[in-house]
Amino acid sequence: NDDSLPGMTAAVLKNGNAEYWKQVGTGIVNQSFSLGLGSFIGWTDADDDAKGQIENLDTLGMVKNILPIGLIVAPVDRSVEEAAAAYAAQKNVSVVVLDAPIDLETSPLKSYYRCFVGTDNAAAGEEFASCVKEEVSKMVCFRIPSSQPAKLRFDAFVAKKGAVDDVCATLENINEKVDSVKAANTEATTYVFFNGSLCSEALEKLGAKDVYTFDVYKNLLKSLCDGGCVKGIRYESK
Repeated sequence: NDDSLPGMTAAVLKNGNAEYWKQVGTGIVNQSFSLGLGSFIGWTDADDDAKGQIENLDTLGMVKNILPIGLIVAPVDRSVEEAAAAYAAQKNVSVVVLDAPIDLETSPLKSYYRCFVGTDNAAAGEEFASCVKEEVSKMVCFRIPSSQPAKLRFDAFVAKKGAVDDVCATLENINEKVDSVKAANTEATTYVFFNGSLCSEALEKLGAKDVYTFDVYKNLLKSLCDGGCVKGIRYESK
């Protein structure tokens, strides 16, 4: 009808406070604008907020005059895939999946799937393992347990590097986790982060150790390069 707003890019992303997702959102908005399109970006408050993603999809579905050319989604879990499939069916659009690949054999998004944009996290985890020096006496790894990319990285890393101390943490408790690890593992010489956001939060607490991390944000890269309390090898997944 005359009130419709065709030519919109609809995107449901993750944590709007994380530097990575801010950059993704900015890229979507800028590229949409350059193509003469509007954009809708749905954020959540955390990386594992499936409820927030579903609420964003529901909001998109209720706004009748938004007619997107497609949907970009970074689904946290199966429930978000189901909600995204329902939205795609309602609007008759294709779906681009970001960040974590879906199982095309079983996913409800199978009929609407156009492509995946992201890292081969298993291959990157194996490559990451080769970056860590061989003469490590004690290594502690940190990852966000709900992060599928981090799990894929971690599993491939361990398969090549061998068993490590695996510490699951969130942005809310990472500093407490680091304190506990330092108290229990006084001989630890190396810290490995499979989520760059965790490293960014914990940097000041790590002390003079070797630090390896995925997803290097500009502020984190500067802190590592400047020295300070940490010396590190930086790995940014492509």
